Amino acid sequence: MAYTNSSKNKPSVLISCQDPKSPGTEAFGIIRTHLHLVSEGNPLRSILICSPGPREGRSIVAANLGISLARAGKNVILVDADMRRPTQHVLFSLPNKNGFPTLFTENADLDIAQKTRIPGLRVITGGSTQTNPSDILSSDTTITVIKSIASQADIVIYDTPPVTVVPDAITLGSRLDAALIVIRLGVTSRDDAKRTKELLELSRLRILGMIINDIQEKTYGSSITGSLNSFGIVSTGY
Repeated sequence: MAYTNSSKNKPSVLISCQDPKSPGTEAFGIIRTHLHLVSEGNPLRSILICSPGPREGRSIVAANLGISLARAGKNVILVDADMRRPTQHVLFSLPNKNGFPTLFTENADLDIAQKTRIPGLRVITGGSTQTNPSDILSSDTTITVIKSIASQADIVIYDTPPVTVVPDAITLGSRLDAALIVIRLGVTSRDDAKRTKELLELSRLRILGMIINDIQEKTYGSSITGSLNSFGIVSTGY
């Protein structure tokens, strides 16, 4: 049964929950396979999912990748690290009272990851905070929080705010294993994609590749793909 956003009463954008044989679901399977190949001998424990700007499908990609990894037998925690405009609690229809900021203000060892209807996938929602998220992520507590979450899963996926808008993704990413950049054809400019790559490189974060969202066959090979080597093509239509 597919997830449904009950508040809007429309089909979920979590395509991995809907049709196991759909092109989108298979695309996430390809990305999952590549993650396995690039991590042989040095398993990835934490992945930053980021994008240059808003409306590029980053949160949806993070959610579907988490589902794909869980379906492959991984124990996955998906963290909504976008404390400014959290989304994952909406996608998975979860309460958002205690979320990522709670681990910084109360106890880093709290188990606040919520179960989903996908076996093996739990979500730490974005919660709410009155403190500037950049200040939270810059604190010494961040490393403790990351280690605590990592101890509860095989792999942790972090959904973060746009890289070119606020510094949160770069601040957090400098303490994680690797990053995937999500761009959307018709939305992401070549300059923004290039700037995102440069900012991530400055933080010395390993860039695994780029996920191109909303791609159509006729536009594949567009000049924007020259910014990075893309190993996964995702067309969600959202």
